[in-house]
Amino acid sequence: WYKAIDGVVFSENLPDEIIEALDDDLNTTLAIVHMDRLANEALDGNEQAARKLKSAGWLMGLLASKDWEYDRVPKEKKVDVSLIEKLISKRNKARIAKDFGRADEIRQELADMDIVLEDKDDTTIWRYD
Repeated sequence: WYKAIDGVVFSENLPDEIIEALDDDLNTTLAIVHMDRLANEALDGNEQAARKLKSAGWLMGLLASKDWEYDRVPKEKKVDVSLIEKLISKRNKARIAKDFGRADEIRQELADMDIVLEDKDDTTIWRYD
């Protein structure tokens, strides 16, 4: 939803369908369904839907963390998977050879690339952090 409202100003009027849903015994499930529809329309280029979504999010106390959370996430994660796999393979070979110093160096090299390793049994799992 954050992408749908990025750079959009609030609508002066709250969306009727959101008000009606909340007026129906605080039917937040239905309100969120309507917000999801608005988000899809906004992502298709409907600016009015984006404005309504932003206003509805404000009303419901959602979409408020953008400034401190959404912007922390890189817009694009460019990861060279083949390089990561090669380094992990070298690290695993170093571990088998009990060259733990070299294994730690490779782990640090990957950490410098924001790659976190998790060793599980005989498998190394990696993720971008």
